[in-house]
This record gives sequence, structure tokens and C-alpha cells, in this order.
Amino acid sequence: MLTKQVIRRELIARRTTLDEQNISQSSMEVTARILNLPNWKAARRIHIYTSQKAWGEIETEQLREYLRQRYPQLVIETSAIVATATLPKHMYDVIIVPVLGFDAGGYRLGLGKGWYDRFLATQPQAFKIGLAYSWAQLPMLPHEPHDVPLDILVTEYEIVRRSTP
Repeated sequence: MLTKQVIRRELIARRTTLDEQNISQSSMEVTARILNLPNWKAARRIHIYTSQKAWGEIETEQLREYLRQRYPQLVIETSAIVATATLPKHMYDVIIVPVLGFDAGGYRLGLGKGWYDRFLATQPQAFKIGLAYSWAQLPMLPHEPHDVPLDILVTEYEIVRRSTP
């Protein structure tokens, strides 16, 4: 099995080839899928990453704005994500994270700084959603005991629910 570092390099290289139109179209499709998930009315506090255009991430601005308009009861928060950023103190009902690569077990590969692993470990009650490109799904990712699997991954083509062994 390839190491996380090798897989990360390959996926980053692929993501850097995406043009703005591809990123925008994929982001619109992901947003449409995630908005069709049930139970937004039941959620009270949500954490959504702020997408970084330079990294080619699935964009989240439209998603945040739509949720704010449609569900005014929601408290929607974001954080500046750098490896040394302080973890949020609140408990969340839903956490939406960026995904570089993923597998059917719900394991995600990020950029390798570990911020989301530390954050998700403090939020066992939260429903964890990853946003990814469909081509980023791999048969299996190497994972470690501290890796927290996501409940679902949303791509431009489907919603992948975590499989359990």
C-alpha cells in the first residue's frame, strides 16, 4: 500500500490541474447534493471549512449562504485552518471538512497537518461530512488510530456513506 505522503502528492498534483470552471461546477453539484440531506432543521450549530481557492478545494461559500438563508436558526461557524490554529470550543451538530482523498470506510486524507484529526476527535457527537471530488475516492487509505472516519462523503456525483467492516 502506498504511504499517505505519496498518495497526498499524487492527489495534490491532480487537483492543481483543475481549472476554475471545473472547480465551480463540481462545487455547485456538491452543494446541491448536500442540501438534499435530511435533518438540517434539527441541527443547531454547524462548522464549515472556508475553502481555499489556491488549493482547489470544493467551494463552500454558496453552501454557507444558502444554509444561512434557508435555516436562520443555524449557528454557522468557520475557523482559520492552519496547523497551529486553536481548536473551536463549541460542540457542533454537523462538521463539514475538506477532503483531498477518501475511502469507503470514511477515512479522509487531508493536507497532512492534523488539525482536523485533532478537531474531530473532540466532537464525537457531531455528524461528520467530507466534501470531495469523485476521482479522489481510493480503494483504501492507510489510517492510524488517531484518524477519525467521516459519516458521509459528498462528491459531485454521489453521497458515499461510510461502510463498516
